[in-house]
Amino acid sequence: MKAVKSELKSNCPIWLRSFLRTPFVFCKAISGYYYDFHRYMRCSAIKGISTQLQHEAYITALAHVLEKGLSMQKPRPGFGEDIAISLLAELDNFILSGFPECSETFQSGLSTVSNYLKYRHDDGTVTSLKIINQWTKLKHFHTGEQPSIVKKTRSDIENSTVLSFEGFAKSRHSVRNYAPKPIDDELIKKAVLISQCAPSACNRQASRVLSITGKDNIQSILSLQNGNRGFGHLADRLLLVTCDLQVFSGPNERNQAFIDGGMFAMSLLHALHFLKLGACALNCCNQPSVDRQLRKQISVPESEIFILLISVGHLPDEFYVANSKRKSLEDVYRQAT
Repeated sequence: MKAVKSELKSNCPIWLRSFLRTPFVFCKAISGYYYDFHRYMRCSAIKGISTQLQHEAYITALAHVLEKGLSMQKPRPGFGEDIAISLLAELDNFILSGFPECSETFQSGLSTVSNYLKYRHDDGTVTSLKIINQWTKLKHFHTGEQPSIVKKTRSDIENSTVLSFEGFAKSRHSVRNYAPKPIDDELIKKAVLISQCAPSACNRQASRVLSITGKDNIQSILSLQNGNRGFGHLADRLLLVTCDLQVFSGPNERNQAFIDGGMFAMSLLHALHFLKLGACALNCCNQPSVDRQLRKQISVPESEIFILLISVGHLPDEFYVANSKRKSLEDVYRQAT
């Protein structure tokens, strides 16, 4: 049978082989995407929040919005009322659902509210009664204060480049404050050159970087991204990381572009940090309508998919970063049994 298949393959024209193979590959791709879709619908929080991990993820996301606000160059007086109310409601849901109050995420969420309320007290704005009542109900669960923001200096970042890799990696933060100083193109090119050392499937190197300059251009693109409010306008440069689908083949590689692009993007963030620039990763989790709008605004080949945006700028002398508490090792590391 193998000999027959080999004979047919060797005598079959390439165009005919391609024609016969297309329906088979198409079916396998559809099957693979359905497999992914079914798992996402079954395991994600798209249908509602129920598990402890889902509740903790929502708490983290809400708390991070307040952390970001507190880390801004000039936080808007009275900012974050709606987010604070949502966070307090979710913290209450966490306890009512029977999840442990000793959860690090729960305690971190309470600390964020506590720090937010201190800021609101200092900025002189009146905090809504709803927030006060919710906090009064929950504050007795709070076992210890954690900072929501950390003060950094430009010299802190500059000195980190001579540390061990562990120290260097731990010193990188998402920076949302930038000095009003233009970035030399050669510095960005050097960061991209360093990033090209990132691994990629079969060394196909599908990742690409589009450098966007000009305040109007940057703001036009950031208007379609929902995570840059309060600081995006300060960036001197916007980098769009994409990955080219042309280099991938077979249904089994349907998600490989996101993996390769993600590894490249992390290398780029480290390279920018090494070159003493401030940077912040901005998600590109877009609905098709937004994807189409972005493609109309910027010249990106149809074959390239968006991985993420990165806002970049020179570091000011002093700035704050979100503390963004990391999970414990026990929550992340497991041993196969």
